[in-house]
Amino acid sequence: MVKIYKQPFAHDGDTIAIPDASQPDGKMSTTDGWTHDYQLPKTDPNYKPVGRQEMNGVFKEVTEALGQVQVQGSATWSAVGAPYPINAQVYHNGKQWLALRANSVSPAEGEDWTELVGKQYIDAAVYLQPSITGSCTTNGTTDNTVQLTGIVTTLGLEVGDVIRIQYSGYDKLHTVETITNANSIIVNYEHAGNRGNGSLKLADQTTTVTITRIAKWYSAADGLGQAWVDVTSLRPSSMNTNVLNSTNRKILVSVNSVDDTVDLFLTAFVNGTEINRSIKHPTTIARNAGILFPVHKGENYAYGSAIGESVTIQVWRERR
Repeated sequence: MVKIYKQPFAHDGDTIAIPDASQPDGKMSTTDGWTHDYQLPKTDPNYKPVGRQEMNGVFKEVTEALGQVQVQGSATWSAVGAPYPINAQVYHNGKQWLALRANSVSPAEGEDWTELVGKQYIDAAVYLQPSITGSCTTNGTTDNTVQLTGIVTTLGLEVGDVIRIQYSGYDKLHTVETITNANSIIVNYEHAGNRGNGSLKLADQTTTVTITRIAKWYSAADGLGQAWVDVTSLRPSSMNTNVLNSTNRKILVSVNSVDDTVDLFLTAFVNGTEINRSIKHPTTIARNAGILFPVHKGENYAYGSAIGESVTIQVWRERR
């Protein structure tokens, strides 16, 4: 049976507090642990024995921390531990708290924390990466729709969140791009069969599916839940025609074009500002050009020609 440490090991015993910093005399510390001096032969002047008080001190620190988690459900908040990372859980003033932002300080200060109450606290571990399993209908041909009762509220979804979709023979990360209602979302829209027919296209089926929220939109790494897809047929054929990035995530855009009449000089625009320009090719070689540029959430993007000539798009791909 697992021992519950309501009192730490050696709580009334003879202990020595373990220093955090390295010790100039070679004694143990939290940073170095037991140093090389402790394995020297006894005849060496720097030899140090493993002391009873030191060992008691180590076990006391470990079991005190373990006991807090066992009894309280999380460690007691400490100014030494601050600032805390997002999703950290602490016990403070008789309550359980969850950090809502990176660099959260005290639960009593500002809006960095939320109190975990009742079932929300019981499900706290799931709260960090909540999951739902059930009969789910997916439509990858039309728009990459995912329909599962309670999916939005259970997973706490917002546009841009990254989710993991698992069913028989399938296990991939996706980005939520539209929330239709509490039971229906659209993921990686341009990967649908009637759009770009990309690698994140879902099957047309109703089956048991497990969906887990992997990351919130504001903390998802670039490219997580995204993949390259050919959107050539879906994008404007005319220059300086804006497309809106409504995914709530940063995407990458790659445009390749050709011009048979003049030296090609392809440009990329974001919110009307030129942010990238291809190298101008001499007339002695094929006049192809390509540009790669990032587009952040909510930005408009377009392509153009720096010399005002019309260009023909060969391939337009986006990582989204």
